[in-house]
Amino acid sequence: MRLMAAEPGPPRESIERHLNKILDSPVFSRAGRQSSLLRFIVENSLDGKEGALREACIGVEVYGRPSDFDPRADTIVRVEASRLRTRLLEYYESSGRDDELRITIPKGGYVPVFASRHTATPAVSRVAVPRKAVLVAISACLALVAGFAGYFYSKARGSADVAARRQRSKKLFQQAMRLHMMGTPASVSEARALHEEVVRQDPGWARAHSGLAHTFLTLIDIGVKGRQEVSDTILTLARKSIQLDPADPDGHSALIRFHRDVKLNWKDAGEACRTALSKAPDLRILANCGLLHSLQGNHEIAKTLVREAIESYPSRRQTWQIACVLQYRAGKYREALSACARLLELDPESIVARNVQASILALEGSLEKAVDAHRSGLPAIGVDREDWISTGGYLAARAGNATEMRRMISRLDQRARSQHRVSPVSYAYIHLGWGEHDKVLDLLEQAAGELDGAAAEFLANPITAPLRASLRFQRVAGSLGLEQQAR
Repeated sequence: MRLMAAEPGPPRESIERHLNKILDSPVFSRAGRQSSLLRFIVENSLDGKEGALREACIGVEVYGRPSDFDPRADTIVRVEASRLRTRLLEYYESSGRDDELRITIPKGGYVPVFASRHTATPAVSRVAVPRKAVLVAISACLALVAGFAGYFYSKARGSADVAARRQRSKKLFQQAMRLHMMGTPASVSEARALHEEVVRQDPGWARAHSGLAHTFLTLIDIGVKGRQEVSDTILTLARKSIQLDPADPDGHSALIRFHRDVKLNWKDAGEACRTALSKAPDLRILANCGLLHSLQGNHEIAKTLVREAIESYPSRRQTWQIACVLQYRAGKYREALSACARLLELDPESIVARNVQASILALEGSLEKAVDAHRSGLPAIGVDREDWISTGGYLAARAGNATEMRRMISRLDQRARSQHRVSPVSYAYIHLGWGEHDKVLDLLEQAAGELDGAAAEFLANPITAPLRASLRFQRVAGSLGLEQQAR
């Protein structure tokens, strides 16, 4: 048998022109990290330096890691390679769909493949086959078709039933999500019932389980459910979602939120982040891991995740919400205000942006502007959100407006008498504005004793700076494993 010679690859000049075209495209123009990786692996491959295309070498040369960089402990190269493969697919499905040349990076390595869009199919030699053998083969094929026709028909019907069930589940899921986003005790409780129905009718769908897990997490946040009451349920649902689909960002983000917000277990939350960033590195993961690192005072890591979110998802509301909050916690007030302004362009009703803007203005001594920013564009009575009420009470107290301060405390009391649980920290913000530091520390210690996630957020908030020299404040930070926030 004669073997055909391998077809020569595209010339270097063509590959280099194509690389530059990719990097100048809208898909890659703001993706600095993936662009650097693509250029490095293409140029080293063209130079015959495939030995440089190892994970440890890429980490040092492309991402500035130290010479003792350990890819097992730091997954940045795998994460960025996964994102690069996704961007290349997006490029070839959009502005590069008519390109004659294709660059791919097969999974499991970092050596690129250069190929034509139209790959030739090698010719097949004709071989003489006896007529009797042909008849025997045809008979065998017909027998196989007859024998398996019923099986395939039954399987096709089963697949159609699964597809129809999934379609019904998705409609119910979207209805539940709309109710969830409303954020009231009644709407989130109704969303939970719908998510439970989705799990019952489609137990093999990963998002059915992660959707229900996130709903229980929100029910804890708004005080309808106690942590101990649903803790085991959330963990089971998150793990089930990841088991069904290891690349489902919703399942991973539910697990991160569970360890971070319910258990205040920073070690397990960090491990969940590392796994998620290697398997499902989308905006939800970047946001949740960024929040985790900012709570721990790891602002440089949080900043890296924010930068990646902005590069990859510049038009998403959540990108700018995370940037607004994390820049504020890091004390980067100009950057925070800029991110908050962008958030308000995308979501004019954002309470997060108003709270952060107002807090920064208050810290800078512009209390009148702070109150205006907090109330701008809202109804005269404000909104019924715990974080908005507590921030409003803090501003009123800072401005010496005792009447408004008492009104905000009364609104928290009303919420506590209804089906909400009000965090002690929400009252602590108001008393902080009034300068009652002992009262603030009493409430903070109460929240920490209850493993209330709001206590960790309070420690990370720059407005608590006047308390950080207090031994009681430092003890609370230590009890929660957040000593860095007391510095």
